[in-house]
Amino acid sequence: GAYRSDEVDENSLLHNKILALRDKSVTYSFQVIEVDFPLFDIDDVMATIKSIFLSVNEDDSRALAELCLKRTLGNPYFVLEFRKMLYHEGLVEYRNDASVWTWNLGNIEDTTMSTANVVVLLQDRMRRLSKYAQMYLRCAAYLGSTFRNTTLELVWKSHGMPMTVGDKPILPLLVGMAAKDSFIEESGSDQYRWVHDKVQEAALSLLGDVKVSPFEIGRTLYYSLEPSQLEQDLFAVVDLINSGNTEKSAEYAQANLQAAQKALGLSAFQSASRYSSQGIDLLKNTDWSTNRQLKLNLYSVGAHSELVLGNIEKAERYMDEVFSRGDFTAMQTLPLTMTKVTAMTSTSTLRFNDAVDYCLMILKELDYKVTASRHLVPLETLYAVVKTIKMLKKVPMDFHKHIGVITHQKRKGIVALTASLNYFAYRTGDSKLAILAACKIVDMTL
Repeated sequence: GAYRSDEVDENSLLHNKILALRDKSVTYSFQVIEVDFPLFDIDDVMATIKSIFLSVNEDDSRALAELCLKRTLGNPYFVLEFRKMLYHEGLVEYRNDASVWTWNLGNIEDTTMSTANVVVLLQDRMRRLSKYAQMYLRCAAYLGSTFRNTTLELVWKSHGMPMTVGDKPILPLLVGMAAKDSFIEESGSDQYRWVHDKVQEAALSLLGDVKVSPFEIGRTLYYSLEPSQLEQDLFAVVDLINSGNTEKSAEYAQANLQAAQKALGLSAFQSASRYSSQGIDLLKNTDWSTNRQLKLNLYSVGAHSELVLGNIEKAERYMDEVFSRGDFTAMQTLPLTMTKVTAMTSTSTLRFNDAVDYCLMILKELDYKVTASRHLVPLETLYAVVKTIKMLKKVPMDFHKHIGVITHQKRKGIVALTASLNYFAYRTGDSKLAILAACKIVDMTL
């Protein structure tokens, strides 16, 4: 992955993930390669200028490089865009007689005074394109950092844009134009990406007099894409739906749940938090008698995301909203239960004894008994160890090759809770209960 180091401080989730990855690379013997791309200094900018605009006078090249550095702050991509702008604006001129480039530095400085922002430079270049080309770039910009032509075609059609010019399909022509002008690049079969996020940002502001509703684009895609295509473009589609959406629709809440669950699976907890919060907001005026499962799922994903992000109070509010109802079974609230036991043992609380009691209580509600009574644990542990050893002696050495994946949801939940119980009991110093829980897991596995 790539990130801007000036946008990631020691308090960010990404910073902590990077530190954890470095630690794990030592423990598990894998290599983490980090490549730092610093900003250009004056010598780098000078080399970039001279590679194209060869001048007779070295001082002229350095003066131009200093102005370029001032306008771009050394961002490599911005430097290249600034250089392109000089050429397209006719601010540099090639002399055939001397085979060198010449320019008027004062003229360049005056002309670029109001275009210090690279987005403005890009917009100026884009506005020289045809109206169709600008509309293509704007529609593509709504679809996120990457997009597929098949998805863009649906957006194009929904806004009544022509599919042909003369007898030629227009979209392939526009794709070729955008790629040739280095606005986009191919990133897979039928898939493209913006060469830089600032290009996408510039494209969003094109044709300001043409009204385009991001929400309408999102709704069009939501109802038009095949399920497999919607899954690929889910984040972009849901972001568009959430942009200006005033319809308190359960269907759009469901779309936010899908996006939140996908983000959670990718460990994108900030996004999961945002989507679940949006989904909850869309249903805030409905009671629990309607969309009951949808609301439960949104609160479950939201609580888990907030807890990981360290927003413990918000996670607890989500959990209290569900548990205070008292009309859900232990099985229905199992994901939320796992979040609650994690919250009990977060770094700010460390309530391991409470977590042990809570795990035992929920396991009992799931009709699974780890122990008949806490004071019987020593005897039960002794019996369980003997039983487990006898069982393992009968198992072939290669048994692990034939262990199947647990697919039954209740059984998976029981195993997960028992594993948590094993850890929490160990942390409280109750080694016998920890061993008993471990034996129960082995028993369920075999």
